[in-house]
Amino acid sequence: MKNLFSICLLLSFLLACGTENAPVFDFSATATPEVGGVVNPSFGQYSDGESLQVRAIPTEGWEFVRWEGDLTHSINPTTIRINKEYTIVGVFQLRETFEVYNPTTGRTWMDRNLGATRVATSPSDSLAYGDLYQWGRGADDHEKRTSLNVSTLSNADQPRIDNFILAPNFPHDWRSPQNNTLWQGVTGTNNPCPAGYRLPTQGEWNAELATWSSNDTAGAFASPLKLPMAGRRNFSVGAFYDVNTYGYYWSSSVEGAFARGMGLFDSYAGMFSYNRAGGNSVRCIKD
Repeated sequence: MKNLFSICLLLSFLLACGTENAPVFDFSATATPEVGGVVNPSFGQYSDGESLQVRAIPTEGWEFVRWEGDLTHSINPTTIRINKEYTIVGVFQLRETFEVYNPTTGRTWMDRNLGATRVATSPSDSLAYGDLYQWGRGADDHEKRTSLNVSTLSNADQPRIDNFILAPNFPHDWRSPQNNTLWQGVTGTNNPCPAGYRLPTQGEWNAELATWSSNDTAGAFASPLKLPMAGRRNFSVGAFYDVNTYGYYWSSSVEGAFARGMGLFDSYAGMFSYNRAGGNSVRCIKD
């Protein structure tokens, strides 16, 4: 009995020591500039292997740009697997929203594609092309023309990767199972547009098309939107097609397994059904 009691004491001591010696790491996060937003959580101590979700929350009129320090990407929110001390900085910038108004439809749009640095000066103005989004995904860097491809589909609305997800098999969607509600309205789960803006519906694109001088690429550029021919990114292999030649613009509308988009060609412009894993341009409309 005495030996059993001694063994129990020894085990209790070892367990207590093991608990005390488990690695614990500091985590700290700040925002720059401070007026731009906050990072949640901002500080804490977490055990080795613990999973921590960190979110950058912009102040009204500001937007999150990227992480710096021990993180070097722009996925937000992001999940960290704690295995060391982390010091990160959330970088914010003033949101610049430039508008253009169509007096015929009475609708206000952004005057450039998402990701573009300026209004198009010609149909083939590369600085006006902007990014190419997979339908329903947020601005997680997959839309950048330099993003890498990955072949694994996502089962979540917000993939924790910045890759362009290839989907060579039907229904050719980056998400499995499909979700039809990701771009529905300003409160859509992954609405990539600035506050107060959203993806246009198929009906809103059709109303815009009806005001153009010609139903083709020339009419698209002559319109108040000055739409450039930014091309597209293939859903199956991730290659770029039709850059400088044609334009492809998403709507929020879906049709069965597909999503509706507006295509711009030499002799025709209109709505088509596209595979959701394809990369098309986004032009936001004011709600």
